[in-house]
Amino acid sequence: KAPATRRFATIPLLDSIPIAFDSAAPGPRNVGWRSDCPETLVWAEAADGGDPAVEPEDGVRDVVYQMHAPLAEGSKRTVLARLPWRYLGVAWLDAGHAVVGEKWYKKRSLRWHLLAPGESEAK
Repeated sequence: KAPATRRFATIPLLDSIPIAFDSAAPGPRNVGWRSDCPETLVWAEAADGGDPAVEPEDGVRDVVYQMHAPLAEGSKRTVLARLPWRYLGVAWLDAGHAVVGEKWYKKRSLRWHLLAPGESEAK
């Protein structure tokens, strides 16, 4: 018997993304599995619509989410981090710690945050 599958996201044609550095596609991106926590999916979404020219009211450009199994319709996602720049990636250290990266091309800058998943958001 084949394992059960579920469509996580349907991504439309990305022909309306602004042609600028630090633009991002709407919807889920950089989807992956947590290496320290079984059956947990992690991804980022642009909170500013993906347009770097838009100044977000709350200062948040990207939100990093996670969702624990079962990944059924209506499953609850939780916020791992709210980032003022674009999500770059995450390195899972152990069940208690992770390092989340963000970037902003206009400033030619990268930042890394130590995160304790389940306790608080990136600082």
